[in-house]
Amino acid sequence: MNTRIALTSRIAAAGIAAAMIAAPATALASHDSQAQSGAATATIDWQVPLKGSSAYPTATGSARYQAKSNERELQIEVQRIRPLAGRTVVFYARGTKVGTSKVSATGAAHIVRNTELGQSVPTIVHGSGVSVRTTAGMVIASGRF
Repeated sequence: MNTRIALTSRIAAAGIAAAMIAAPATALASHDSQAQSGAATATIDWQVPLKGSSAYPTATGSARYQAKSNERELQIEVQRIRPLAGRTVVFYARGTKVGTSKVSATGAAHIVRNTELGQSVPTIVHGSGVSVRTTAGMVIASGRF
């Protein structure tokens, strides 16, 4: 009997040891698959400064791009362009015209586009250019994500 109990104890101990070794590996594999699936739904939140062109050296601004799951938002703003007050400026991102806005009396203009509102927003990647131009195509300010 004592031999049978000892053998059963050893088998049980081996089973417990095997389970203890397998549990961390299973947990690690589960964590890795969650991390990979989480990377696919990662949130992007990039902001870059815009620098005035030689034609508008005092112009400043910024562009912000946010993306998560199936929603993208792009905000572009420019300031210190008072000589263009009352005129329309055109906003571009990644070579695509995203919209227009009138320059305020204080010399500022901005645009916000969001896919959740049914608006078109280009997919931005690192290196994508963004610019604000006059309706004649002259660059006012630009930058890169």
